Amino acid sequence: PVEEAVSWTVSELIELRLPITGVRFNQESIRISTDAVAGNVVSTPVATTQPVGSFTDFESAPYLSFPQPTRANFSTAILLTIKPKMKISIGETITLTLPGFVAEMESRTTGSVLPSNG
Repeated sequence: PVEEAVSWTVSELIELRLPITGVRFNQESIRISTDAVAGNVVSTPVATTQPVGSFTDFESAPYLSFPQPTRANFSTAILLTIKPKMKISIGETITLTLPGFVAEMESRTTGSVLPSNG
């Protein structure tokens, strides 16, 4: 329809995946165009994009380390370092999946915000 808002949903069944770096607020690289017979529209930035955060960028991906020497099948501490690309509010949850790791009980830990080294 001419001059009437049109919306459509791309189903998750086609397995479209967001970029690993997330989506920034009003990200200009997300564009739309058409080759309609009634008039082409050249590639134009989408005016408004909803941000979707991520824990990675090309400079600093999430990093998992073991603060002390360890070996398989022994208890150990782990240190996860992330650089969120979005605000994380009090009460929100970050889930870390560790396939093959074993614990005596389910663990829910509280992290600390440490100053960046760069």
